[in-house]
Amino acid sequence: VQQYTFRLKPMQRSVSSLSLSPSVKMKLVNAGFQFTADLLHLKPLQLSKGNRHSLTKFRSK
Repeated sequence: VQQYTFRLKPMQRSVSSLSLSPSVKMKLVNAGFQFTADLLHLKPLQLSKGNRHSLTKFRSK
């Protein structure tokens, strides 16, 4: 019997599955980020601001 393991590519990983505090994950999800690929265009400073306005402003469309 062959067993198959299906894994998402790293950039398709769900934001909610990351090893972050629940409050950080909630902020990202509430700002509209679903996958790690959605965060690629952000710079660390943009993410560190952490308020909903600054995150939604930079969310990819």
